[in-house]
This record gives sequence, C-alpha cells and structure tokens, in this order.
Amino acid sequence: MRLPRPGVRPAARPAGRRAAAGRRRSRRVRRGAAGRPRRPGPRGVPARGGAGRPRRAAGVLPQARVRPARRPRGAAPAVRGRARPRRDGRGPRPAHRRPGGGDVAAAARRAAGLADVVRVAAGLGPRAGPRSRAGARHRRLHGRRDRRPARRGRHDAAGRRARPPRRPAPGVGVPRVTRPRERPADAPVRIEAAFRDAGVTGHLHAVDVDTGREVAVRAEEPVVLASVFKVPLLVAFHRQAAAGTLDPTERVTLRPQDRTSGPTGLSALLDEVAMSLRDLACLMITVSDNASADALLERVGLDAVNATAAALGLPGTVVEGGGRDLFDVLLADAGAASLGEVWARLDEPGMLGRLRALDPALTSRSTPRDMTRLLGLIWRDEAAPPPECAAMRRLFGLQVWPHRLSSGFPFDDVVVSGKTGTLPTIRNEVGVVEYPDGGRYAVAVFTRSPLPVAVLPEADAVIGAAARLAVESLRRTG
Repeated sequence: MRLPRPGVRPAARPAGRRAAAGRRRSRRVRRGAAGRPRRPGPRGVPARGGAGRPRRAAGVLPQARVRPARRPRGAAPAVRGRARPRRDGRGPRPAHRRPGGGDVAAAARRAAGLADVVRVAAGLGPRAGPRSRAGARHRRLHGRRDRRPARRGRHDAAGRRARPPRRPAPGVGVPRVTRPRERPADAPVRIEAAFRDAGVTGHLHAVDVDTGREVAVRAEEPVVLASVFKVPLLVAFHRQAAAGTLDPTERVTLRPQDRTSGPTGLSALLDEVAMSLRDLACLMITVSDNASADALLERVGLDAVNATAAALGLPGTVVEGGGRDLFDVLLADAGAASLGEVWARLDEPGMLGRLRALDPALTSRSTPRDMTRLLGLIWRDEAAPPPECAAMRRLFGLQVWPHRLSSGFPFDDVVVSGKTGTLPTIRNEVGVVEYPDGGRYAVAVFTRSPLPVAVLPEADAVIGAAARLAVESLRRTG
C-alpha cells in the first residue's frame, strides 16, 4: 500500500465512515470513563484510555511501527531500543536482550521476502539461503527425499545416507513393489495362530506334489479319519478294477432296510436302488454317501483296503470299519437310539470321553502326512494305472461341499479337489489345489473343537484359511 508523504493530510474519509468511527471512539471513551477503572501508568505517563490520552494534531501522521520479527539465523541478538512501561506503575521495564533484531532485522526480513517474490515472478526461483528449523528437524527425523545426505543427529542414530527413491520398472508408471521372501518357519506360526483364533486344535500337512517341499503342523500325530476313510477305499477299489479282480460295472441292488443311514445319497432314499459299483464310488466321494461306501467296502473287503495302504507306504493309516460300524459304536457308547440323540447329549459331563469313535487309537485313523502322500500318488499316476488315477481325480473334483477347503481359494482359475469328514467335534478335509501355472499342492487338515455343536462356521472356515496359508508359503518360497 502506498503511504502519503509526511506533512500532507490524507484524503478525508466518507461521511458514513467518519460517523461510524466517531461513534466507536465515543463508546471507547465512555467505557473508559465510566466503566472499568483506568490502568495507572508510570510516573510522568498518563493513564491509558479516557480523557487523559493525548489527541493527535490534525494533519500529522502517526509514526510507523514495525513489528519486531524473529532474528535471522546467524545474526547477533539486538538490544531493545525503547523501554515499555510496566502495567503496575513501578516504572519502565529494564532493557534486555531478545531474539528479534528490532526494526532493522524486520526490514531485512521483509526485503528478503520481497526479493523472493520478485525472483519467483521472474522465473528464477527463490533464493538459496538458510532453511527453517522445522524443515531441518523434519529432515533429521525422516531423511531427505532429494538424494542428499540426511543430517546426523540424535534422531538419526545410524547416520546413513537416505536411500534414493525406487525407480519404476520399464514401461510401468508406478514403482514395482517386491514382497520379501517368507521364511519357511513363518507359515506354521501363522497357521497355529489361525487354529487358535478359530478355537480348534488343528493338524496340517501341505506338500508340493512335484517338488516335495512341505509345510507341517503336527503332521505325524494320529487323527480321526471319519469319512476320509473313503479315500483309501476308493484307491483299493480302482486298483482291484485295474487288476481285474472285480468289474466296476457290476450292478448292486440296495434295499432300504439294508442301507446305512445318513443325510445324503442313497441313505436318504426310500425305495430299492440298483447301481453299478463305479456309480456307488461316485456317490461315496461326491456327496459322502454312507450307504454307497458300505456297499463298496463289502465288495472290496476291509483287509484289502488296509493292505493297499501298507503297500503304498502309509504306515499310520488303518481302517477299522465302515460307516455302519462307526455309527453302532457311537450309539452304544452314548446310550442313545439315534444319531440325533447323540448330538443332543454331547454336552453331558464325560460324554465326549466315552465315545470311542473320537479316539484315534480306537477308530479308523491316519496322519496328515499319510493323506498328502496318498493324494500325491494319485495325482502323479502312481497309486494305480493312469486311467484309474484320472477317474479318481475326476471324482474328487466333483465334490459338492465348498465350505471348508474350497473356501480358502475363491478363484475361478484355481481348482480344488477333496474329500471331507465329519463327526461330533471333528471336522476334516483332504484335497489337492491346482493353480493355472501348473502348481499342484496336496493339503490335509484335521481339526477338533471343544464345543459340542453341530454347526460351527469358524471351525469349517479355518480349514480353508490354514490351507491357503500353507499353499501360499510353498508358492513364495519355491
């Protein structure tokens, strides 16, 4: 703003503004005269406010006051040139040093700022000078981003140079972010945490079908197979079919009173049914039909199933009986008349401990490592001749239950093939996960819950979550 020359009276303000200013001044004078008491000034200095304040002569401009600014870096502190009066009337304040620089320092700062404005307007950029303390502290804390060495101080203990920004990959507009390679020991810890969060005790084994790399969590401990016993039964059936011991197209007639009870497949039907052995095998795997499994086991033989497991190198796998034998033991131990009554009485004290079907030492059992080995033999065409292994892979891929192993891989181009198993407090699934790049991973997850409930979504979902953690670890470390 341009100021008038000294001694020249400025142009008069409009009448409206003069009247408003007069009213404000009169209110201040009245408030100082009749309102709050005036503050006494030092000796020889009139009190502030009211009629004792001298008026400025007409046509005389007040002396320009420059607010003292902060002292520039490197400048010596200046002594305040004028003493201000105390508010309590004890005389003027003593002169003392303060980091301000007075009027000269403020004028220098303003001139420097104006020079910066002129240089920016001319396209020359601001001047190169000392930086602010806040900026220096930020650089000490976080390092410089312009590839210059960071200031060494107590916030930068290492005293290293800041890394330059990552260069983008050729043809890509954003920097390429690389994920650190996971250590093999990290996956079991995360899987254990997932089991713990779901409130279950879990056993897991995952192995790359082609390379043999693995992730294991209590993989050698025996577990209850439940309906997973149908996997070695399927292998024994196809081995006998390939050897010519039985005809897979042989038809079997099943009457309602001869079928094992269950919620799916032929177990839920009311009329007599005639089917081939290979169709019984299909229902046994795809919908876990108990009636079909018992009919097939009767034709193949229990000893043949255990002999097949031993021949394939599965020392921890033993099948004690079929579905009917398992249910009979459950009803006898619980003293119940139906499976529904068994589920209803699971919360009785000592009930779970009396059920032999839940004890790996007294029922059909295996280990997670045995099950992944068996699946790997099927997927590598080593459990039986290639046509029979292909037929078994097809049946595993047609399983209809998506709430366990498949829930961990919700992708259209990832194929999950498996077989579930369920008993009171027991939830299992074994299967193979196949990726579009050719990766094949056999996974076996066995869980036990302390809650005697039939529906427990957390226990079902953790099977897929744990399998996903194991498979992703194998894919990253490979």
